[in-house]
Amino acid sequence: GILVGLAMTMTGFVTYRYRETRAMTLAQFFEMRYSRSFRVFAGLLSFLSGILNYALFPAIGGRFFLYYCGFPDSFHLFGLEWSTFGTLMALFLGVALVIVMTGGQLTTMITDCLQGIYSYFAYALLVGVIFYTFSFAQFKEVMFARPEGYSFINPFDTGMMTDFNIFYVLIG
Repeated sequence: GILVGLAMTMTGFVTYRYRETRAMTLAQFFEMRYSRSFRVFAGLLSFLSGILNYALFPAIGGRFFLYYCGFPDSFHLFGLEWSTFGTLMALFLGVALVIVMTGGQLTTMITDCLQGIYSYFAYALLVGVIFYTFSFAQFKEVMFARPEGYSFINPFDTGMMTDFNIFYVLIG
């Protein structure tokens, strides 16, 4: 993934042909290369993917904080019983809407960039702490000490696993 993207960026394998068309957007390129109906299809596919994305991420984030922080399923406020999951989802969407509505696309791009930069350092620190805390021999021992059908090493020996099996490998 990363190496292929880096090689394509360094050689200009895709971008050179794309720039030759003088297309300003990918949608314009689709219309020039294929047809207007394909451009509309790609736009609809992108729109539906975005809707699905913005439906899933607040739900996943809400479930994570609900269980990780040990919040109750509901709480009472102003004499009403509120769902904690729904409130967390509304909070996540509200923060995103405030950022987008007050700052626009530029603010969104800057916050995404800063979040990415922060994540690089946070993940590097996390990996460093894990490797400092545990030895490679401990990793190896745990990875190989699995019963038949529950392998962490062989993706074809995961038939008994219900949460992570060959289908997840095939999706990737």
